[in-house]
Amino acid sequence: MKRIISIFALTLLAGLFLFSCKGKTEEIVKAINPEEVVTKALKCMMDKDYEGYVKLVKMSDEAMKSDSKKKKAQDQLLSLIKDKMETEVKEKGGIKDYSVGKAIIDGEKARVPYTITYGNGETAEEEMSMINTEKEGWMIDMGK
Repeated sequence: MKRIISIFALTLLAGLFLFSCKGKTEEIVKAINPEEVVTKALKCMMDKDYEGYVKLVKMSDEAMKSDSKKKKAQDQLLSLIKDKMETEVKEKGGIKDYSVGKAIIDGEKARVPYTITYGNGETAEEEMSMINTEKEGWMIDMGK
């Protein structure tokens, strides 16, 4: 009887673990405000989670016409971002820290300032363009 209870408990724990991991990528995408998206994007960059970063990017309407086009566009963007991050960020000692400023919202678009501190001590102040989509909410707008 103890063995059956132990097996049941282990199965239950494994199920709970899998259930808790399931929503991780979905959590990445849903965001209430543009600052939250930029924070998630920078965390993805810091953690080298390039797939998570790509899920935050608004794909063009042409790329969204079919799943195969969307997948191809995401794969191309993933490759581009990974190459850029692996070379440019690595040369600067990785990302040590980041901070996100207040969004400047203009209708369905926004610009969010942020600062990245690299491992070598260098800092970069940049701005991320955002777009508020009906289906996904705030996303990174690569078009502008």
